[in-house]
Amino acid sequence: MVARSPDQAADELRCVMAVADDPPPDLVPVMKQYGSVYLYRWKKHVRVLYSDAEYLEWLRHMVHDFREIAEGAGLEPR
Repeated sequence: MVARSPDQAADELRCVMAVADDPPPDLVPVMKQYGSVYLYRWKKHVRVLYSDAEYLEWLRHMVHDFREIAEGAGLEPR
């Protein structure tokens, strides 16, 4: 998306950064409903869903990675 629509990519990254900086109380249900993001780990052959804090940590990690990609392509998301 950065190469195809840089302005849109920058706008979307700014939105995701804002959510990661100040997450709404219903972040996890919204991520599941609209983003189909279900995060879990395996524990003794059982799937264990991430906690709300782990979802937020995952989102912040993704923001970091996306920001590096955008900046590497010359975009300034902030």
